[in-house]
This record gives sequence, C-alpha cells and structure tokens, in this order.
Amino acid sequence: MRRGTNLPERSRRTTVTLALVAGLVAAFVYATYLSYWAGVYTSDAFKYQTAVVSAQRDSELLETEQFDRRAQPEELRRYEVLLATDMRRIDDIAETPAERAPHFSLPASAQDYDNLTTELSLRQTLGEARFNATIAQNTKTRNLSNALFALVALLFAVTVGRLRATIEEGRSLVERLQRAFISKRREVPSVDIGSVLISATRGSNVGGDTFDAFTLDGKHGMFLVADVSGKGIEAAVDTALIKYTMRTLFSAEVDPGALLSKFARIYEKTAENPETFVVLFVRSSFPHS
Repeated sequence: MRRGTNLPERSRRTTVTLALVAGLVAAFVYATYLSYWAGVYTSDAFKYQTAVVSAQRDSELLETEQFDRRAQPEELRRYEVLLATDMRRIDDIAETPAERAPHFSLPASAQDYDNLTTELSLRQTLGEARFNATIAQNTKTRNLSNALFALVALLFAVTVGRLRATIEEGRSLVERLQRAFISKRREVPSVDIGSVLISATRGSNVGGDTFDAFTLDGKHGMFLVADVSGKGIEAAVDTALIKYTMRTLFSAEVDPGALLSKFARIYEKTAENPETFVVLFVRSSFPHS
C-alpha cells in the first residue's frame, strides 16, 4: 500500500468540496470588486481634455483681442482670467509633469502665443493618450470580470453537482444499511409474511421501523415489529441493535414477557440518548402446522 493515502475517500471529497466552495466565494467577491470598484474613472481624463481645449480657445481669443483688435488692458482682463482659470484646471487634473500646464506670462508677445499653442497641442495629444489608456484599462478590467463570473458559474455548477452526489451517496448508503437490517421474507411454519412501508416523511425511506421473522428450531419462532423514536441513520442503526439483541435473547428465552423484560434492561443501558425509546410487538413460539 502506498503511503500518503491515510485520509478516507469521504474526507478527501469533503476537502475538495470545501475548496471548491472557498474558490467560488473568492472568485465571486473579486469579480464583483472588478465590476464595481476596480474600474478607472474616465471623468478625469475627459475633464483634462476639456481644460486643454478651453485653454486653446481662450488663448486664441486673448491673442485676437490683443493684436487684431488692440483692446485696452481693462478689456483684456476678462480673457486673461479665463486663460488663467484654464491653466489651473490643467494643473489640477494633470497626472504627470508632462501633462502640467505650460508656462505662460502676461503681457505676452506673438511668439509667446505661438509657443503656447504648440505646448497646448502637445497636452492635447497627451490627454488623448490618457483617455484611450483609461478606456483600454476599463475594457481589460471588464473582460477579466466577465471571465471570473464565467468561472464562478462553472464552479457553482461543479460544487452543486458534488454536493448532490454526496447527498445521494449518503442517502443510498443509509438506505442500503436499513435494507440490510430489515429481514428478508422467510418461511415460518403456518405463517405468511408480507410488509408495506408508508413513510411519515415524504420521500424518506430511512428511519426506525423494522420487523423480523426468526425461526429458532422446528417448534419455536419469533415475529417482531418495532419502531424506534427519531429518524435518519441513528434510528436506522438502532433497528439493528433491536433485531439482533432480540434474536440473541430469544435463543435463551422464548417467553415473550421475559424476553421483553430482558431487552428493556439491555436497551436502557445501551441507548446513548436518554430520551430515545422503542415500541415493540413480539410474538413467539409458533406451533407446527
């Protein structure tokens, strides 16, 4: 036998199922995070582009008023305020030194305006690249989120399948266990035996109901009907105790009253739960036909 296989198969399956559940929860949480909180906001990139375009427009207006219309300093003041506001907005939203607003001072010459136009064109290009990078990052995040949600769906299907298989396996095991405890039909002199099980719980065939027909010799036989309190595998296991204890006692005592008295004393000491009880009917000493 190889070493390293000390865990029972059921424990290994349980461990795998728990790992699948943990992976399912982790993938769902991370996918949700990517969907709602991990995206990069495009508003700042859009605001940067808007600030650069506004600065280009206001610088052209200021240049036109100063050189073409030869406006007075008082008339130029409001255009200067607009341009200065645009420059501050660019600085506030800039992410890198290259994106910061270009240096520009007043009064300015025609060459200063030409230099400002060139610098603002460079900022516009940087802004477009920033906006496109934001869109690409959000697209990548969305695709990763979609892939994780698909993985969550797959893990959920696998986990549900494993849980259903585990439940069915446990149910099948218990049903096989109880079928092993219930006596097969056997011939008892002068007695015809049949059985019908109607479960009190819909869809459940596992519980504390059992019967037994046992022949000791040619003159003595025992017929037993019993119902253990409770349900499920614990009650089903108790039926085995009842069945084989009564068979053992019947080998030494055929009187029903004495048989039940001895069984009561044994069951009282054996039952783990003090609230557990069993209802018994026993008939013994079947005569020959």
